[in-house]
Amino acid sequence: MNKMAADMAIDLKDHSVAALSIWMGVLLTDRLKMVIASDPEKYGHLEGCTETPEFAGHVIWALYNEPELMAISGKTVIDAEMAVRYGIRDANGQQPLSCRDTHEVAPQIQYPDIIR
Repeated sequence: MNKMAADMAIDLKDHSVAALSIWMGVLLTDRLKMVIASDPEKYGHLEGCTETPEFAGHVIWALYNEPELMAISGKTVIDAEMAVRYGIRDANGQQPLSCRDTHEVAPQIQYPDIIR
């Protein structure tokens, strides 16, 4: 998906269309809530490191309204890091952590050209 976003950014640049790949954290979906409730002792720790599905939506809206969006088109971003940049918090004022910090992973820079 990251490479596809990078390639789409090149293809769509002349049309002023941005393309990004967004890494989200662990989503607190209804299914995950069910899993946590089924065995809180085993899975309860997950609740404190999740983000709501709406969180990514707020980040996407902020990116959509970013005047310099085309400058980051083609990149892979982490929603928790973008949220800090735009001052966005999740439900109950929580600030989800970046997977860069929690799992020591980060997006790789994609090749700048499309190979055809």
